[in-house]
Amino acid sequence: MIKPFDLPPTSVEIDGEIYPINTDFRVGVTFELALLNGDTDVLQLLQIWYPHIPHNVNAAVDASLQFYRLGRPALTEESGHDPIIRRQERAYDFDQDADILLSSFWQAYGIDLTSIYLHWWTFRRLMFGLPEDSGFMRRVHYRTADLKGLPKNQKKYYERMRKLYALKRGSAEDRISLEERNRRMRSYVSRRFEEVQHQLGQG
Repeated sequence: MIKPFDLPPTSVEIDGEIYPINTDFRVGVTFELALLNGDTDVLQLLQIWYPHIPHNVNAAVDASLQFYRLGRPALTEESGHDPIIRRQERAYDFDQDADILLSSFWQAYGIDLTSIYLHWWTFRRLMFGLPEDSGFMRRVHYRTADLKGLPKNQKKYYERMRKLYALKRGSAEDRISLEERNRRMRSYVSRRFEEVQHQLGQG
């Protein structure tokens, strides 16, 4: 079990065997964007994470999803660990917010995301820890703020900012929770694995 302040892992355990996993934050970003785009080619998704894909494909998917979630259990509607994803809302998009995220990391940490390696877990923790007045976190705030009870002028301002920074990616997919997306992926893996096994049996 990973304890607070331990070095983040560089491998996962599947069926008692240790498999190296690609840990660079760019891999996690690519994986997230693939899911949001509806890309469910299992082998392609697994190749994002694993230099060598484990034999147990279903367990490999579960392990990669847990690694993507920083080792945490799957989110549910009742409890969320991700301070950026509140009430299962999407509050950011790596494509749409790339420039402001780059500048926010530079201003807050002096980190140039285009030229360094960062472990996916470290990147996420730093992203969640960006100052509230950073450009990225201001966008997140505008998108997720509860406007009830705000004075009329302030509410109009927030509505204007919310419209300005509205996420443009897949509105239908946005309404699907992360857990539902994970369930669909595992179901798809099971079907594809059975198809591959059947094809091998006929060969």
